[in-house]
Amino acid sequence: MDVNSLINHVKQRPALWDASHPGHAKREELRNQWLGVAEAMEANVELCRRKWQSLRSSCRRWQSRANSSSRTQWQYAEAMSFLGGHRADEVPDFEENLEPEQEQQEQAQEHERDADADFMMSFVPKMKKLGSVQNANFCMMVSEAWLRNLQQPPMPQSQQAKREQETNPVSSSNM
Repeated sequence: MDVNSLINHVKQRPALWDASHPGHAKREELRNQWLGVAEAMEANVELCRRKWQSLRSSCRRWQSRANSSSRTQWQYAEAMSFLGGHRADEVPDFEENLEPEQEQQEQAQEHERDADADFMMSFVPKMKKLGSVQNANFCMMVSEAWLRNLQQPPMPQSQQAKREQETNPVSSSNM
């Protein structure tokens, strides 16, 4: 990941780092801003956020040594100078104000989305090695499977729970 590019993309979105920005307290605005950063970086939102958090932590450590006589120049100090008087630790996680139950639900959904995306992305390298006809056939097979799945009536939750127990006997036998 190009760190300087990440810093520039975050810099262009003050809601992510400036606590006085009107969008800073709006969870949906922050989510959209991070989606914009991730899209620009062609990376996962969570990867961009983690890297930014790491950069902020490094910046804080570097700033805390400001009075030290042995202070060395940090390679991203100039790029992150836009934080200026804004303390890097004032940049909240956009999910920090959620109720614990709601936060857990959103984390589970995000993890599920990431797992699904990771699964689908695992096909990409193999698809690139296929010829155009094979690639088209593969895409058609995936699309047909998806359509068959969509055409099935939704399963009642009681049946779904029973099916999950049948497919995962380890967790039900340990109880």
